[in-house]
Amino acid sequence: MKAEGNVKGEKAGAVTCFKVAGFEKQLDKNTANKDAKSAMELKVYGVDEKGGQAAQITTGLFYSVKDSTGKEIATGNAASLKIDATSNDYETGKEYTVTVKLGEKAETAYQVFSDKFTVTDTQALPKVSLTKGTVDIDVSKGEGLDPTKLFDVTFTGATKDDITVNDFSFNSDNVNVIKGTVASTAIIGKDGTASLVIKSVDVKVKSTVYTVKLDGEVLKANVKGNAEKAEAAAEAAVVKAETSKLQNDVADAKALVDALPNGATKTSLLERLDVVTAPTISAVSITSSNSDKTKAEIGDTITLTFKSDRPVTKLNSFKIAGGNPASFTDLGNNTYEVTHLVDAGDTEGPVTFQINVQSAAGIYSITVEETTDNSSVEIDLP
Repeated sequence: MKAEGNVKGEKAGAVTCFKVAGFEKQLDKNTANKDAKSAMELKVYGVDEKGGQAAQITTGLFYSVKDSTGKEIATGNAASLKIDATSNDYETGKEYTVTVKLGEKAETAYQVFSDKFTVTDTQALPKVSLTKGTVDIDVSKGEGLDPTKLFDVTFTGATKDDITVNDFSFNSDNVNVIKGTVASTAIIGKDGTASLVIKSVDVKVKSTVYTVKLDGEVLKANVKGNAEKAEAAAEAAVVKAETSKLQNDVADAKALVDALPNGATKTSLLERLDVVTAPTISAVSITSSNSDKTKAEIGDTITLTFKSDRPVTKLNSFKIAGGNPASFTDLGNNTYEVTHLVDAGDTEGPVTFQINVQSAAGIYSITVEETTDNSSVEIDLP
């Protein structure tokens, strides 16, 4: 339905008449409907004293479109205003008010036109209904919000094989359980219950995709299995660490295991990780049998001691003063003593060492080359 209006606007003592053309009382989002329009373009014309249409007014115009709550949807100050109902700004079934003002500034312009229009959508849509009010989601089994199992869809001329439910949008009342607004990207969080108010469903019929709005139907989602899922992930990480024996894998697995609740499963996994954890070396100190504990001469014994967090054995790459230790002794309580007898073949200067040991499982320690108490010994040859 098209309307044109002649409006008299009074300004500065003069009476001027205007005609607003192009207004439609109703717009249809369905562009295929040839009996309706999906857009309108408003233009303002002057009207002469005989009632004839004068030139189009292209300056000093201010347009606005507001919804029923007064929220501004569109504004403009061009020669015309085009309102396209296919835009997402306009909702089906809603009423809008368009206003046209004329003047030098929007704040002082006077109104020459105002009217209401509604937006409809005559496109045939699939019929969609929620088939169940409650869904159980077991994350330990990889389950999620599967739209294909939640809705019944029919469409004239289409078989079940022609129809696919792609996705649905919703509002969740418990974001700790289900967070997001679209099923395909929703994050399943803690075990618990969330009520999802369905907003719309995306349905594909043959090659055409439709978005069908639902009238606030509610789906109750019960989430469980997070503990089982976490245990399974931790178990898999421990197996990987046991296989590779790489300390990065051990650290990754330990982070997952540490996050588990206390119990037999956690204790068992930590024990398995401990087996493939590299020895940690501490309390490293070096001294000399010389009266000056920081000096070693020919015939003096240099003694290196250290602690480990687990039993270890010496590797061939364990060196002191550039050679193999004269002795490697387990003093008990995972404390070890290594000695070197100074002779004429040694090199003068600070004594270097490389602590390289392995655990019973064959896991190598990180090479340690410095004392932890700042002790040092220097070889002094004649």
